[in-house]
Amino acid sequence: PAVADVLPRILVSYGQPAVSEASKTVRFLCDAVRPELYRLRLQETYRVLQGSFESQALLLGFEGDSAAEVEPSFSALLTAILDSLPAKFKSESVFHRKGVSQSGMELAAWCSLLANIPSASSASAARLDDVAPGLPDVPEAIWKLLAVECQDALAASGLGQEQGEVSGAAVARQIMDSFLKVRDVYNWRILDQESPLGIVALAVQTQWKRAIARDGELEDPLHEPPPIPSEDARCLKHLFEESGIELPTEVRI
Repeated sequence: PAVADVLPRILVSYGQPAVSEASKTVRFLCDAVRPELYRLRLQETYRVLQGSFESQALLLGFEGDSAAEVEPSFSALLTAILDSLPAKFKSESVFHRKGVSQSGMELAAWCSLLANIPSASSASAARLDDVAPGLPDVPEAIWKLLAVECQDALAASGLGQEQGEVSGAAVARQIMDSFLKVRDVYNWRILDQESPLGIVALAVQTQWKRAIARDGELEDPLHEPPPIPSEDARCLKHLFEESGIELPTEVRI
């Protein structure tokens, strides 16, 4: 993972003179990691995929065929990682509290990364398509897996903000952004609660109502959900409004 972390920085810092060696290293990294994926935890797997993808994306900006040369190795690595994700999430959930395999922030990072990798079916494929056609689509089953994991993580954390941490609402917005970005690829509807997008949207709405619910009794703040920061609440409401859903301002129970 450390090699994957540093490769994009090398390309940014040294530019064209580093392209040849960097592309060889990316190919070597992808080919070497693929049969050893079972050894990597989810966070390590994420770092390898992110570094490899960022490196290939940067290679597109340089002269020559380096990006095209890297594409088969990156495509094979991406396929192997996607195939391994269900088992990795299942195994790591055993060791985390409440059976949640990853934190909301970690899941949001996974969703963002996979939503940004262009494929033959995605609207963003034009950026890579001329140089690297054939990147595999993320199977819908993987998005459903991520949706269920996000649902569990949001239920565990809520949308509020603990001291010194990113609010759950900010994390939820990042997750929603990712699912909305790819919804046209899979023909998801936000009101379809069986679709990955619908699962995530319902999870966010549920936690929103929980966060703003008032029962008319004064409770010790210790026993109440942490409040949602006003700016994060505004952004999340706006995101839902753009999709035709209005989040309530108050829920009385």
